Amino acid sequence: RTADNTRAITAGVRYVNGPLNVALTYDQLNPANQLGNDATPKAWSIGASYDFEVVKLAAAFGQTRDGWFTGQSINAFGSGSPEAKSFSSNVGVEDFKANSYMVGVTVPLGASTILASWQRADPDSDLLTGGDSAMNVYSIGYTYNLSKRTNLYALGSYATDFAFIDGVKSTVGMVGVRHRF
Repeated sequence: RTADNTRAITAGVRYVNGPLNVALTYDQLNPANQLGNDATPKAWSIGASYDFEVVKLAAAFGQTRDGWFTGQSINAFGSGSPEAKSFSSNVGVEDFKANSYMVGVTVPLGASTILASWQRADPDSDLLTGGDSAMNVYSIGYTYNLSKRTNLYALGSYATDFAFIDGVKSTVGMVGVRHRF
């Protein structure tokens, strides 16, 4: 009884040639029958980066239809507002569409790296959360390599019109140690 379970399809292809990196992805969520929702959220994205050695530039474009994918939780550290909490899991909504954009830069500085990005998700309606404001996310990060496999990191992110709701903001900060085995 496969239809009683939520199923997902995901696919991606990647092309790397020297400093050029291009990726294309597709995701689709098929909700379980008992959820009572006929919407089938779909998302695709294409992104590319080019490493100029003194700076790496990245850009991406994507589109989501009939819902929104949030991974584990888009509001894991969120603002605590009731509106934003309604955006904390995968949501299927027929006829909803949003275009997403990302521009990023990575600057290596010896054992350190500075990262910065701007992301925007622009919905075509208020069907998902009751709001239709474009969500903007501004992020900056820093890493410091202690060794080939261990680094320290810090990240700060600020979102406006979170969950597409005018005036709702979200701020996230993280620090940690990463070790790759």
